[in-house]
Amino acid sequence: MQVDDCLAQHQIIVRAGYTVVQPTSGASSRIESAVEQNNQAARLESLEDDLNPEVLDPDKVEAFLLGLPGLPDETLGKLRDRVLYLNAPTLFLGTATAITAHTLGQGYSLAVPESAPGGLVQPTLSAEIDKALAQDLTGRAREATALFDQQVKELESRVAGLGQDSEEMGSVLRELSLARSKRFAASMVWRDNSAALTQADPDNRELAAEAKRAREAAAEYVSPPWIGMPAPG
Repeated sequence: MQVDDCLAQHQIIVRAGYTVVQPTSGASSRIESAVEQNNQAARLESLEDDLNPEVLDPDKVEAFLLGLPGLPDETLGKLRDRVLYLNAPTLFLGTATAITAHTLGQGYSLAVPESAPGGLVQPTLSAEIDKALAQDLTGRAREATALFDQQVKELESRVAGLGQDSEEMGSVLRELSLARSKRFAASMVWRDNSAALTQADPDNRELAAEAKRAREAAAEYVSPPWIGMPAPG
């Protein structure tokens, strides 16, 4: 069964970012466009896509959609007349996760929570992580968090030294806002991938300690530009 046929048969509505795609002819093509629109809006200047938790991976999304027809009818039935939210962190479809498109292509399971018809649903996907990728993302995100934290502190110091009427104030505040957003994004990637490694190796105390530091950093640096999602589009 093709993706569009599966969506239509089970009346599964799909949302990427703020774009809602109805299960009609050409839905998969419109989903692809919605993913690109989401990514254009989510990208942050000078931040790699795989350090930004809001950027969706088109290849992962495609592999996920191709896998839908192979899911049990009971699972698909729980998605009927619901809005399947591709940005749900529990689906791991972002560029910053360690579940690869190749792994998704080999099959996955989906736990779908109860929700009212027409409501947004954020299922939990189960698949094996790529540990080497998770380690790479964890290390790079940790370093990026520290770098952006230093930038934030330097910019905060500049703001404190400027007078309210300074011509520089506006541009410096914009730089500060961007640096805070990048710091938060990187800390989220650090948190999520270190947590994935800990779940894969629960007896490793070193991994657990890093995951704890990452959770604390993400909690401290909360300043996401996407506050409010997933409100209806």
